[in-house]
Amino acid sequence: MSGPEAPARDRQPSPGDADGPRAAEPGRDPGRDPGRTRARLVNLAKLVLAIALLAFVGTLVPWTDVLLLKRGDAVLEVPGTIDGDWKEDAVGFRVAADAALEDAGAEAREALAPGTVLAVTRGEEPDPLAASLGGSFDWRPGMPRVFRELDPSGLAVAIGLFLCAVITVVTRWWRLLAIADCRTNWFNALRLTFLGLFFNIVFPGLTGGDVVKAVLVVRENPSRRADALMSVIVDRLIGLLALALLAGVMLLFLGDEFAQLRLPVAVFLAIGIVGGAVYSHRGLRRRVGFDALLARLPMGERVRKLDEAFLVYSRRPGELGLAAALSIVNHLCFASAVFALGRAFGDAQPFSNYLAIVPVANIVSSIPIAPGGWGVGEAMYRSLFLLVGADPTVGVAVSITQRLCVMVVGLAGGLFLLLPGGRVNLEEIQEIEPAG
Repeated sequence: MSGPEAPARDRQPSPGDADGPRAAEPGRDPGRDPGRTRARLVNLAKLVLAIALLAFVGTLVPWTDVLLLKRGDAVLEVPGTIDGDWKEDAVGFRVAADAALEDAGAEAREALAPGTVLAVTRGEEPDPLAASLGGSFDWRPGMPRVFRELDPSGLAVAIGLFLCAVITVVTRWWRLLAIADCRTNWFNALRLTFLGLFFNIVFPGLTGGDVVKAVLVVRENPSRRADALMSVIVDRLIGLLALALLAGVMLLFLGDEFAQLRLPVAVFLAIGIVGGAVYSHRGLRRRVGFDALLARLPMGERVRKLDEAFLVYSRRPGELGLAAALSIVNHLCFASAVFALGRAFGDAQPFSNYLAIVPVANIVSSIPIAPGGWGVGEAMYRSLFLLVGADPTVGVAVSITQRLCVMVVGLAGGLFLLLPGGRVNLEEIQEIEPAG
């Protein structure tokens, strides 16, 4: 039998009953579905925004080597070519033949004439030439040089640490599923997580990894669909709050260069903690009439089911604490992976800086304005590296490379399509309504 009158045992549970993401309706032409068309337009706009942001960031980083003559608040940028290891404090520098230094002053124009080969230094010992020009030297490698001189061993270390980060996420979600009485084994949680990562890469902007996980786990727990879906939502919320907590603690103890970030991170963390506490407190909920409000909402019964599924977790503070601890381990692994990439690119910042930079950049990148946070993350890494006096070009390179490493890890999820039942999963994913 088929259609709405089919017995429950003959029907595939639809993730669209407010207990999961909406799937395409049978017999409906997806191309004429206004909701699907609108979602595609939104995702196209996000993709265009990501490309525009990446292009803008590209205009802010040097694509050729640059010598910097710093004189007070003024910085003169001299294009050319670094001779030697740019990470050292002494290099040779050949001024570009087409360097235009009209605003440099006569003395600087003569000393930094096009085609001139210089021996320059930076650090505590003043460079004689720079001192004679009333300033100090520094330099920035062009983006091609930064990638060309990447230490490949750092990539291997980073990928290993990203895998460890995924393992902690799998373990956290597996325990949250158990709390919701959606019993499954750890390997199945691993399978669903990697499938989510895989489809997030294969269909960027069309299907989020969490959406894929939600659809698949709802299909596997048809009798507890609201609880299965809520496990994915709670998993993401705990991860974000732990991310903000780690950033807040590090910003509190680090130097004044991070002072401007302390208030927004503290506000974000406070809203999350206070909001969660108020939402899960039954007395406060009754006092503000929250339950009555839920009953009046459209699809109130479905929303109520999701609400009840959320409250299951509020009654297990010990498990939530363990989930938060696993989240901290996850973020430490992720920050360590990015730190390894930074070292591979030649960045000399301490690990403590990365424990602030990475969480802040990831929080901002999680705002769904561009697919996967592309463009947003690169702008954040550039800004945060500048904030601490590090090379912003390296910051952008680190951001791009960490995304590529995560993609490599995620593509491994395609192997699960080769397992028994993998073809069914693929067909289910292809039915998901694009996330708008």
